[in-house]
Amino acid sequence: MQIFHRSFKGHIVLTYILFSFITVFSASFLFTLFNRLYTQRIHNEMSSVAAIISQNVDNFFDNPEGNLQEIEQKIDLYPDGGAILDNYIGNILEIIPSFENIFYMNSHGIVENIWPKNDDFIGADLSLQTFYVNSKKKGDVYWSDSFISYQSGLPTIALSTKTDNGVVAAFFKLSELNKFVNIKLNFNEEFIAILESRGEVIARTERLNGDPTVNLGYMNTFKSAKQGQFGTGVEYYKGTKGLVNVNPVPKSGFYVLVFRSYKHLVGELEKLYFIYLGILLCIVIFWGGMNIYLVSKSFKPLDNLIDKMQLATKGIYEQVQLATYDEFNILNDNFGQMVKKIEQREVDLQQSVKEKETLLRELYHRTKNNMQVISSLMMLYNGRYDSAEVTELLMKLRSKIESISLVHHKLYESENLTNVNLGEYIRDVIDPLVYGMSYDHGHLTYTVDMSGVYVLVDYAVPMGLVINELIINSLKYAFPEGRDGHILITGSIDYTNKRLKIFYRDNGVGFPEGQAIEASFNMGLTIVHNLVEEQLAGYIRFPSSKGFCCEIVFPLTSYSVRI
Repeated sequence: MQIFHRSFKGHIVLTYILFSFITVFSASFLFTLFNRLYTQRIHNEMSSVAAIISQNVDNFFDNPEGNLQEIEQKIDLYPDGGAILDNYIGNILEIIPSFENIFYMNSHGIVENIWPKNDDFIGADLSLQTFYVNSKKKGDVYWSDSFISYQSGLPTIALSTKTDNGVVAAFFKLSELNKFVNIKLNFNEEFIAILESRGEVIARTERLNGDPTVNLGYMNTFKSAKQGQFGTGVEYYKGTKGLVNVNPVPKSGFYVLVFRSYKHLVGELEKLYFIYLGILLCIVIFWGGMNIYLVSKSFKPLDNLIDKMQLATKGIYEQVQLATYDEFNILNDNFGQMVKKIEQREVDLQQSVKEKETLLRELYHRTKNNMQVISSLMMLYNGRYDSAEVTELLMKLRSKIESISLVHHKLYESENLTNVNLGEYIRDVIDPLVYGMSYDHGHLTYTVDMSGVYVLVDYAVPMGLVINELIINSLKYAFPEGRDGHILITGSIDYTNKRLKIFYRDNGVGFPEGQAIEASFNMGLTIVHNLVEEQLAGYIRFPSSKGFCCEIVFPLTSYSVRI
């Protein structure tokens, strides 16, 4: 046990094993006990009741079925009727009061005789009745679905069988079956019922007597029983939750359904379950308390180490106290060595960052100067040519170079060496174009609304070229004959989809009416289209409006911060 006294791991492992073993063993034992004792008992009781009633009903139907077959034999002996047949059937009706009527129909389904005698039905056509049609096809006794008797107004079924020259049918009063289900149950919400194949209740306990017709075919347990899967399930009847067991009555095709109160049946189980929960809770509290005590004692050195580590993140480095456990002393020594290395690493990294920032600023500065040299040379060459076309071309090229130079100038002056304020950058691109290039327009103003939009230099350079081309296009074509004008540029970042939307519009003359936009593309718009779709991997569209209007959308996922 020395390892558990000195080892932090030993304390944790021992506590975990003890707590887990007791909890799992207790839970498994109690749950298994409750489940076996009560679930099986409830299922067996309900299955036994349903099976006994099913057997009694099956035995009860032996006599009516046999009597009907005897009547069929007598009718075959006396097909024309007569006193002998009438007396024989009359005796059967006295012996079996559950027979309401007995009909004899010829091969065409016409009633030729009825007992007790009732001339109102002689000559009636029953050829379309289900029991008649099925009896003509089958050789044995056919049991029909239940229906309401036109004489008694009570649930009735027809037992029918084929004779030599027709069909004989006996209407059986289902009220006789009530004696099999009139079992006194413990609670008012419980009941026993006999169902025919559609789920209609044909015999019931007093619980269901308030309803003239009841159909329980919706219950899943009944549906499963019809498919040969018998068992106990949970069902609802008029909002009452209950346990249901269904058992078949083979000869008639009926089913016995037992509905017991879920609340009362599991009440005893629930009490024991709560006792189980109480015991388990006590175990958990006891062993939890023991675990907290042991873990708190074990983790005290670790808490001290964590405090020192938090101070180290703020640049405050202190020695860690010696711990009781060997593992923590090793950890403390390693932590001290790690702190010394971190301090030295921080110094090295800070020096490295300063050197890279200096180099990057120098790179931006030299790039800007080189661009300025190129721009100055182009301005000098511009003075040597008298051609307006050459002068315009050199001015356009110079404006593009100036826009690229401007990005590096802003990065050189900014504390942030990777991101550019796109709104400020675009304003600086527009100013020399609007107020420095001589085109035939009147007073021209512009608005740039891009508050808080910062992008990487990889996006800023092509975007500056795009704006440059759009501004030149507006200055050249949108405001002829000295017209005043206004240019609006807005931009926003869609952070959900990680993309930038730029909207550009002037209030100039726009594209010629009736002409496709693509047909009006000049060199400048072609450059814009290629920059947006190829370099920025976005798209550009031209909504219909007064003046020239375009919308540019491109993703902000093509490039990432590299420093």
